[in-house]
Amino acid sequence: MIKNKSELLFNIFLIFVMVCIAIAFGMLIKQNYDSEQNAERIFYADNFDDLVDKCSTGNFSQDMICINDFMYGLDYNITDDSITLTFEDMVSRGGDCRDFAFLYRDLGDALGYRATTKKLIVTDRISHRIAIIESEQGYAVMNIHRMFLVKYNFGDDEK
Repeated sequence: MIKNKSELLFNIFLIFVMVCIAIAFGMLIKQNYDSEQNAERIFYADNFDDLVDKCSTGNFSQDMICINDFMYGLDYNITDDSITLTFEDMVSRGGDCRDFAFLYRDLGDALGYRATTKKLIVTDRISHRIAIIESEQGYAVMNIHRMFLVKYNFGDDEK
């Protein structure tokens, strides 16, 4: 219960600040979303097997860069998690972090690497999913249109 006029003004000020923060945050999200939606596809693949063939170089780093380049051109679209998208669905409509992670995992497996996904719990109602692909040459953490690539640098004695 509000006791006096200054407390009322303070509460109105807090609400105003929270609304301003929400608007600013929304504008940042939209700007990031628009930039990702307008990303140009670096190259095309007719189907899953075609992409695997194009990205199968035998060099882990080059393979990961290749599949990440392809994925960069796919759209981000929030999708119901009860729906599993096909490769063709991803190319035509895009998907969300779960769909990207599963496609990265499937591509990693098809290229002969060890691949898995990891669900990251943000809050009790929000989560995010990434893919992790690994080989004897290094590992890659694949996150929608971004990739963190680590190449192992063994000395001659450690191979």
